Amino acid sequence: MTALWITLAAIGVLLLLLLLLLLVGNAKLRITCNQKVTVAIAVFGFSFRLFPRKQEQEEAASRNLARCRNPERVLRKELRRQRREIAKARKKKQKAAKKAARKQAKKEQKKALASTQPKPNLIDNLSMISALVQKLYEMTRGKLKVRVRKMHISVATGDAAKTAILYGAVLQSASYLLQLIQTHFIEIERKPGAMEIFADYLSDRSHVDIDLVFRIRLIRAARIAIGMLRAYDCEKDLALAKAKQREELKKAEAEAKQRKKKEK
Repeated sequence: MTALWITLAAIGVLLLLLLLLLLVGNAKLRITCNQKVTVAIAVFGFSFRLFPRKQEQEEAASRNLARCRNPERVLRKELRRQRREIAKARKKKQKAAKKAARKQAKKEQKKALASTQPKPNLIDNLSMISALVQKLYEMTRGKLKVRVRKMHISVATGDAAKTAILYGAVLQSASYLLQLIQTHFIEIERKPGAMEIFADYLSDRSHVDIDLVFRIRLIRAARIAIGMLRAYDCEKDLALAKAKQREELKKAEAEAKQRKKKEK
């Protein structure tokens, strides 16, 4: 009995801790651009890179082979590691093939089910997208914090006239985007000198160094996700109902035409 109470107390403490982290914790999305774009998300202090995916690290054995004391041992170790990697890749490929087969079967079932139902037209789809964007705007307004850690854009083309034209276009676009975020979402956090856009008439290549952080409370993110899922279900049902109503009207019109022909 005592062990049961201890287990229940431990589960309760874990649930309370999880609830506390959900209420206090933040989710961060970081976008950096310096020769290449990197997107990462951080939750509870753990960071996960979304784009690009992690590439395999370069092998250190070949670099240290010349200075190691026992190169044969290093080679044997490397061969064993390669065999393990090949076996893992083979298993991963088999799992991926099975998963793809299951997905294909589900797709075929969905297509067979969708063929029997009326499909929304372009106007219905655009209306649904517009409603979802409006809902997202209402739910995220004032809740998403944007921090500009660095935004240094150097505009250069090698030609002074082209550089001036491109600089004006980039400056106008960046100003419009920042004003849109500040007006409709939230004030942008930045330090003095963190944002600079300038024309470099001496260089022939543009350079971009951007580091943006989007932050939101986890409880708010969960509410937004649940609200958007519900809104999507409602808008999808509404679009399907409109399509079904149009299909019924078409059938009624076709039947009326056939009756008129028979009467004549």
